[in-house]
Amino acid sequence: MTVLPSSFRFSGETACGSERHLLFLLVIHHLTHGNLFPRGGGMKNRILVLLGVVLLGGLPGTVRSASIVGSKHDLSWAAKQGEHGLGGLEDYNEICVYCHTPHGANSQNNTPLWNKTFSTAATSYTVYSSSTLDAGTPSPPGQISLLCLNCHDGATGVSAVRNPPNSGWSDTVGLVGHSTMTPGQSFGECGLCHTPAGFYGGSVHDASRSYLLTDLSDDHPIGIGFPDSSKDDAFNLPPGQAGWSDIPLFAGKIECSTCHDVHDPQYQPFLNIDNSGSQLCLRCHKK
Repeated sequence: MTVLPSSFRFSGETACGSERHLLFLLVIHHLTHGNLFPRGGGMKNRILVLLGVVLLGGLPGTVRSASIVGSKHDLSWAAKQGEHGLGGLEDYNEICVYCHTPHGANSQNNTPLWNKTFSTAATSYTVYSSSTLDAGTPSPPGQISLLCLNCHDGATGVSAVRNPPNSGWSDTVGLVGHSTMTPGQSFGECGLCHTPAGFYGGSVHDASRSYLLTDLSDDHPIGIGFPDSSKDDAFNLPPGQAGWSDIPLFAGKIECSTCHDVHDPQYQPFLNIDNSGSQLCLRCHKK
């Protein structure tokens, strides 16, 4: 298989990981257009799609069966629920388009065909700090964490995209505009409904934990190197700079995707592994 140039990949991502990104998008493209093997596609195209299916079904680590379809990250599904049809969340009748596009993508931060515009510079976030932190001061969020923060920092509307589908949808955000993941009680803020003090008085799901905003000082540190035994012996050392197969590190650093898998809701809130008995925490921490 041709290896993609390192400029396409996230820092610390293996070549195989970046190829999986493209193969995933290729498979999704054919599936969403109703024909896995389009006529005239040629044998090479068919082999690529089959290879994508094999790789997607045979990734290292724990194999999980949950799907993004119908989850809280399926914004097309969410837009059809409750009062969302009155505005605030665009329904594009597609799943992947809220984050990815095959054309006109944002190339900033070496992102994977990213369909959103970054409104916050990496250096604008307030990172975790503690006088007892042995691993050093965290850096600004890394490339892969910035993808999560693109919605969760509240600066950009969750359904605002650079390149919407050409057809198959009509405007549903209305005068409200694209709602942002902020806890306020004004129109255009998710907190208007999705907080205990919101319009529905807590009868709809509370998304307060998802409103990270730009102050990350009260959240688990990201952009921080995994400490080795010379800095702190209270950690289980990973097998290498890439971490474990199911708990990845990125160039040796902890990022959002170290604990979370945006595409798989099996272990809420979108965790990489089951945290029953704190087993996710204890993969890294000895105490």
